Amino acid sequence: MLVLGLFLSVFVAIVAASSDPEAHMTTAEIINHWGYPAETFHVSTEDGYVIELHHIPYGRKQGPSGNKTRPVVFLQHGFDGASANWVVNLPEQSAGFMFADAGYDVWLGNVRGNTYGKSHKELSTWRSRFWEYSFDEHAKYDLPAMIDFVLNRTRQEQLYFVGHSQGTLTMFAKLSDDQKFGQKVGA
Repeated sequence: MLVLGLFLSVFVAIVAASSDPEAHMTTAEIINHWGYPAETFHVSTEDGYVIELHHIPYGRKQGPSGNKTRPVVFLQHGFDGASANWVVNLPEQSAGFMFADAGYDVWLGNVRGNTYGKSHKELSTWRSRFWEYSFDEHAKYDLPAMIDFVLNRTRQEQLYFVGHSQGTLTMFAKLSDDQKFGQKVGA
């Protein structure tokens, strides 16, 4: 039995050591791991949720643009996802990195309740009230707070929006409720 326990311990140690180094990294750490600059911002929604945004200001083979503005692209993940979904593959296979290398100012969104949206100005995640929201609040509060933050930060009037699955649906829901919001999104 002792030998079996020892064997199992060694096996677990080997498997753990050989796992993907990105497996336990945050989105910003993954971005840095591949040689890209990363910034993290915290955005408050109108109803008190605090959502983390990730920013790739430029590509690996580029530098800061000084006064030159880059076109802004905002990437919103799908259902049960997070900002890391846009950077988890190799740089040549990840939309976040590909846009940065193509000269875009890349912003990666999140929503309340995911890994980067578990904070509130007053509520704890231990309280059921924290979790009393639906997809509607993603469209009504989360998306506008993030988009407005990015536009204010970049001093631009419009950005390009790329959504995956629920990310696209969130934008459609917002636009169906607030058509003026569409003026913030370039065609």
